[in-house]
Amino acid sequence: MRLATASFLVLSSLVGCGSEPGDVPATTTPDTTVSDTTATDTTLSDATATDTSVSDTGADTAVDTSVPDVDDPWQAAFDHVFPENRVVDITLDLPDGDWAALLSDWQSSRLKNEYPAAFTFDAESLPNVAVRLKGLNSLNIPDSGPINETGKYPLKIDFNKLGGERFHQVDELALNTSNADASRMRDPFTARIYNAMGVDAARTAWADVTIEGAHIGTYVLAQVIDKRFLKERFGEADHADDGNLYKCVYNQLGACSFEWLGDDKSAYVSANGCAPGYEQCGLVLQTNEDDPTQNDYADLIHLIDVLNHAGAALETELPKVFDVDRFLRLAAVAYATSNFDSYFGKGHNYYLYRRNDGRFQMIPWDFDLAWGNTTCPDPVDDPTCGGAASHPLTRLILEVPAWNATYRQYLQEVVDTWLTPERLAAWVTDADTLLRDIVASDPNLPLDGSYLEQIDATSATGLGNLFRFMLDRRADILTKLPTP
Repeated sequence: MRLATASFLVLSSLVGCGSEPGDVPATTTPDTTVSDTTATDTTLSDATATDTSVSDTGADTAVDTSVPDVDDPWQAAFDHVFPENRVVDITLDLPDGDWAALLSDWQSSRLKNEYPAAFTFDAESLPNVAVRLKGLNSLNIPDSGPINETGKYPLKIDFNKLGGERFHQVDELALNTSNADASRMRDPFTARIYNAMGVDAARTAWADVTIEGAHIGTYVLAQVIDKRFLKERFGEADHADDGNLYKCVYNQLGACSFEWLGDDKSAYVSANGCAPGYEQCGLVLQTNEDDPTQNDYADLIHLIDVLNHAGAALETELPKVFDVDRFLRLAAVAYATSNFDSYFGKGHNYYLYRRNDGRFQMIPWDFDLAWGNTTCPDPVDDPTCGGAASHPLTRLILEVPAWNATYRQYLQEVVDTWLTPERLAAWVTDADTLLRDIVASDPNLPLDGSYLEQIDATSATGLGNLFRFMLDRRADILTKLPTP
């Protein structure tokens, strides 16, 4: 385990003198917050967190963007597994030959088979977890020939699939390679902004991973969007965690686009058009799969029907089945951070959860390709950056003047509060304290860009530099928003 200590980057005039501090959410782990000159409590105040509560007509309710209660047992458990102030050490040891077989299964048959492994998390050990490959484009396993058994591959760890114990309230963990992100900071920083804006997103941390005695390197450790996530975020009272959870698994047929494809379930989930390694794609039900009263997709089809056919009544009818306000917040963050590897671009990397109030909520996922494009040719009220025609959820919602105005307010809030030189400097300083030495010893570095180039605030010119993105993206958005 590596603990953070207060350290500071020498910043040029690109950043201010701490006039806007970076935020470090409260945790139950040791306090390593930087000094008061650069970091204070940045929990959104009542003036910042817009009150969107209305009457009980099915419209949007107030969004709580405050830091969770540290006395909450869920908070303590998840802070332990996903700490922000240290890098955790993870080791996986499989029976002889199983790691090679796990990799070979994908190469020969496009199968993500699970294998037993002994798991260690810092000083804690579990003798019997299930491990498998995850993802697609990030696998980087050749179609034939030798496989690098000490390469970095995306993994999912299941703690109770083989009868083992749950790990601090967690059933599963995702180990993401972030091969496209030399900084290893895009996913955690974007998730941090989503959660601060009241959009439920997976917790993240950093892990230094060893497999079969070989040092593999730095991963982004991510919370899986599953039943435990639902319990943590929505609670268990009144069956708040028992709703239908759908995952968008991308296919070639537009099943995740929210376009009206008819009232047949097979139009939205099937085996057609799936990428290798996926038995089903489209909007795949993750909970209640075996419950005939809930697995007929009637709730999802009704949502898409209302969106596409309510017409002039959309402003009244859609909030009865969909949390519009949270989507506006989500869209603002996605646009500001250029998170186009999402619904707003390719049309994937999201979940839909039907809450116990009968309304769906979109949950974003996987942000390692964010902080990329700095400009979009279209106005800010097209968060798809030119693809509104094929994204009816975005297009139809933002055609409603009141919703468009609220979206612009949230976009202004993201730019003014979260996408600033001072905040990014504080976040990068804290992350660099944790990561610099570990990244230097990582045997599996991304091919494009370098860690130091991407976090350098002095020149802000390196390939994929986070500060250059922030400055250019911020400037582009501010030129398109009306002056407050």
